[in-house]
Amino acid sequence: NMLEVNWLKRKGEKIKVCVLDTGYTRRHPDLPYSVDWVGVPDANNPPSDSHGHGTHVAGTIAALDNNEGVVGVAPSVGLVIGMPGHLGGVVDGSTHISDTIDGIRRCRDEGATVVNMSYGGFSFSQWQSDRLDELYNDDNMLLVAAAGNHGDGFDSRGNRVNPTLSSYP
Repeated sequence: NMLEVNWLKRKGEKIKVCVLDTGYTRRHPDLPYSVDWVGVPDANNPPSDSHGHGTHVAGTIAALDNNEGVVGVAPSVGLVIGMPGHLGGVVDGSTHISDTIDGIRRCRDEGATVVNMSYGGFSFSQWQSDRLDELYNDDNMLLVAAAGNHGDGFDSRGNRVNPTLSSYP
């Protein structure tokens, strides 16, 4: 298939992917050291990924083809790392919807055309949906998000939720 052959040749070359998550471990042996940063106070001295989740996601996407560990699905991709919680002063892994939208816009401004986000939530936001539609339709951005990322299997009222079911707005 032509897509597979083309992908094997390029491996993400000339594409920028933004990972909006808990951060990134710069000195990981299987990941690129040089990445672009958005939403951090000092891009020359960014905060570490205290949760490890952002580093894991970035590795799934862009782990280097360097005979160490694993190889990401796009090892030649340019990475942009965003920590939207830091935009609103939140550093515990949580964030506000407005900070997420701002983070996506900052990724776009850094040249990213793909954004990966890992969030959980229990309510629908029409405002968020409208902003995501605008970014997709007007800016040609591919927005990828974890679905059903509810953590402990309970909703905000303490009711058990089926972790295999996800709702899509």
